[in-house]
Amino acid sequence: MGWHSKGFQVRKNKGVENSPPKTPRPRKTFILERIITPSALVPGGVDDRDALHQLLNSLSLLNFDFSDWAQKFNHASNLHLFADSGAGTCPTSPTLDGDLPPIIDFDPLGLHQPPTPTAGPNVQGAFDTLPPPIILPVDPPGSNNKVPTDLGSAYTFTAKTASGNNDAGSPNQYTFSITNSELNSTASDTVLVGISVESKDGSQLLPELPEVGGLTPILTSSDTNSTYSLFAIKRSGLNLLNLSGASSSTSGAYSLQLNVAGDINGDGRVDATDRQLLDNALGRKVTDPGYTIDLDLNRDGSINSADQTLLNSNFGFIANRPPVASPFSTSTHTELETVIPLVGKASDPEGDSIFYNALNPVNGTVLFNPNTKTATFKPAPGFSGIASFELAASDGLNWGVPALVTVNVSGAPLLSLDFAQRRPQLYAGESTQLTVLGDFADQKGVVLPASYLTYTSLNPGVAPIDAFGKVTGLADGTSILSASRNNLQAVTAARVGELPIPANDDEWNALLAEIYGLDVYPQAVTLTKGVKRSLLVGIEGLTDSPDLKFGSTGTRYFVSNPNVLQVNSDGVITAVGEGIASVTVIDGAAEKVVPVRVKTPLMGPAILGVDR
Repeated sequence: MGWHSKGFQVRKNKGVENSPPKTPRPRKTFILERIITPSALVPGGVDDRDALHQLLNSLSLLNFDFSDWAQKFNHASNLHLFADSGAGTCPTSPTLDGDLPPIIDFDPLGLHQPPTPTAGPNVQGAFDTLPPPIILPVDPPGSNNKVPTDLGSAYTFTAKTASGNNDAGSPNQYTFSITNSELNSTASDTVLVGISVESKDGSQLLPELPEVGGLTPILTSSDTNSTYSLFAIKRSGLNLLNLSGASSSTSGAYSLQLNVAGDINGDGRVDATDRQLLDNALGRKVTDPGYTIDLDLNRDGSINSADQTLLNSNFGFIANRPPVASPFSTSTHTELETVIPLVGKASDPEGDSIFYNALNPVNGTVLFNPNTKTATFKPAPGFSGIASFELAASDGLNWGVPALVTVNVSGAPLLSLDFAQRRPQLYAGESTQLTVLGDFADQKGVVLPASYLTYTSLNPGVAPIDAFGKVTGLADGTSILSASRNNLQAVTAARVGELPIPANDDEWNALLAEIYGLDVYPQAVTLTKGVKRSLLVGIEGLTDSPDLKFGSTGTRYFVSNPNVLQVNSDGVITAVGEGIASVTVIDGAAEKVVPVRVKTPLMGPAILGVDR
């Protein structure tokens, strides 16, 4: 795409296409105003037609007639923006039906019924036809800029009463939604919605008939202090409701009710129960016992066949219900965060997509990840006992009743750490993620998150490790990697690149050890407190193996728990406290782990058997 004050023109010179010289692009700032849907922002508030003409006449795309579309910007009441991923001018959310985002047609005068779909421009295959537009209101000049109050969907507004106060000459606005599943639940694919407004006691308001943008009521009724309109809703989505006084001089408090015609008992359904209630009241008039306005669907003062007709039109209606979340429990340990999958923890009656959230934590914190649909719960510092949070589920319209998630936080101590995969081998530029397992006094093999650990590389110039346990090969060589929690640690050797050509005896021995493995004796040790034991280290499978136990040969020793045992640079173990620990022996990229148990000897008679 080129840019020029008179439009882009391709110039050919001896078969070569040349673009015109670049000139600075004119800039124009547009004011963004809030509209009904919170996910969409549109330019508005000022008359930018001249700037838009200049912008459109300065662009050129194949198969796009900008002169035609420029004319459409002459009409201030119609501004079409393409809600397409490539348009970049109007961020929108997908429709509730899962269709492509609609065209958004803005009308300062209010909400209108959308026109039928028309063929749209073809921009190199980007558009073939445009989906039907949804027309949303933008505050007209001089409006009071009140934010409409959302009454929700039928599940929310049924059997509810809203209150408001109408200022003289200033209409109040509300929004409500009807879903595709609700339309499909009736035989006519239409939902009849009644809207009644009644002035409160002492109010001077004379209410005007309720208006829904773009719709004409199929019947109306009014008296000195109340009005009623019945609308046939044939399209899913958001509807704009306007309430005002009968004259510009009236004001006062009012109550507002929306109902699905025929849902007499207010259970979100129009079914046989409602039909029976209506049939039992047939023939009653407003002055008769047993007459209620809920049974008089057309508000004509008589319960008759006309009311039956309205109920039958909505028969089968079922309000779109929110998902139902199920309570469940999980467990963790003190100061150990746990990641809890939420998918499958709720079900939706209509099979709608489910959106989750985690809230109201007790004895900890909870963080919801919308990408993985998981909740990460971390107990409060030092806490053990019963913690919890609430799981909420929504279908995009309504939130269901939150379910309680119980988290049992164990105070059992951490005993040891280990790597799920030891001795990573990388080439320069490669990376791998380490997984660390923890053994607690009451649970073994718990996968530990990075937030619970501290990672270290003893040779970061060869293989650095980040705070999340990701190891990256930088240069050929070896390193020793550790993961620690308080005084506990696990270590393992890492190799980056190929085995080097040895330059001395120590390097030759390290090479053989990496190929054949280390031979450590004893392979397991049981000691009593204060007792010492030396480890013998050689190369596996070699009859005349060199003695590698001394630190001077390059062999290194690491203790998993210094409260249980200690080891010096020449492999001499000293038991210092009861418990189970290990010594990791490393030479180059070869390693061996020796478990060590420290126990108090039994005094006097004892039964010998299997130690469990």
